Amino acid sequence: MDGLCSVREAFSAANTNQPVDGCKAGGPTDIVLIPPGTYTLTQGVVVLEGSTEVRGYGATLSRSVGQQPPLSNEAFVRIAPTAHAVLKGVTLNGSGEFCGGLLNEGNLFVIDGSLTNTRALVPNSCLSGAGLNNRGTATLLRTSITNNQAETGG
Repeated sequence: MDGLCSVREAFSAANTNQPVDGCKAGGPTDIVLIPPGTYTLTQGVVVLEGSTEVRGYGATLSRSVGQQPPLSNEAFVRIAPTAHAVLKGVTLNGSGEFCGGLLNEGNLFVIDGSLTNTRALVPNSCLSGAGLNNRGTATLLRTSITNNQAETGG
């Protein structure tokens, strides 16, 4: 506990409606503001579970190079089946690693975003999809999906 509010902690506070370290408790509908910059997500997958809007104009969420997720078949950002998520102005950069950038199992709206530089490789038991693996409802507006690679089901 450092008294700060990391991206992972902000998502956790939004999911649990409880304060997490320096982050205020979430509520029925949450807004997570991410200042411009690059944020390297470590310790595996981050998940959005509820009604959450992430605003990050100029923010890049990146996975640590060489970091394998806890389950080798997971993207590094997951929208849960219970989620109604909006991502505004966020870039997800998979750093060329593992099983894709974004796994959507819920309701997702991405505006002014970018899903880039991910790989979904058979030897890693990826569940297909590279930049976006959509198993729910996704709407993308002014969003690019570039430089992604999937060996199967891309």
